[in-house]
This record gives sequence, C-alpha cells and structure tokens, in this order.
Amino acid sequence: MMSEEIKQKHKQRDWIAISVAVISFAISIVSFAFSAISTYYGIILQKDDLRVVFNLAPIVLLDSANKQEFLVSGGLGAVFINSGNRAAAVISARLFVRQGAPSDNIY
Repeated sequence: MMSEEIKQKHKQRDWIAISVAVISFAISIVSFAFSAISTYYGIILQKDDLRVVFNLAPIVLLDSANKQEFLVSGGLGAVFINSGNRAAAVISARLFVRQGAPSDNIY
C-alpha cells in the first residue's frame, strides 16, 4: 500500500518537473527571439538619418530700388540631429540661394 502512494507522489513530481521544463524552454525561446531582434535592429541594420533644423532664419526682403531682387541679411543657425544608429559627422555645410527666372515656373 505504501509503495502505491510513493509511486503516485513520484508521478505527480514528474508532471511538475515536466511542466517547469516546458515553461522554462518557452521563456528561453522568447528571450532568444527578443535578443535576435534587438541585435538585428541595433547592429546589423545600418540606418543613416541625419536631419537639419534651422533655428535662426535670415531676413529676406524685396529690394525697394529694383523690385525683381531679394535682399538676404542676417545669420543662419542650424542644428544637426543624428537619429540613426550609426555615427555621423558634419564637416561642412553650404547653402546656396538662387533667384529663379520667370521662365523657371517656380512658385
């Protein structure tokens, strides 16, 4: 009689051990997937995203003597924002302003 109770307890313990093992394996698979996705987006996928925000704009006026030209004066302030996951360096920047001819159809 005693041996039957011991066998029953061992079967119950076996089911608990198997359940714990299955849950542990599932957690390890989810952890590995999260790690793989994190590695892909952080290291393997190279994303370049450099943006420029102008925080100080120059003053642009229509020339009073010659009504077909613009006068541009003042400074230009710019902030460079690196939103990518790679290092970015801005060595120099230039801004060209050109007045279009009437035939350019620029509005």
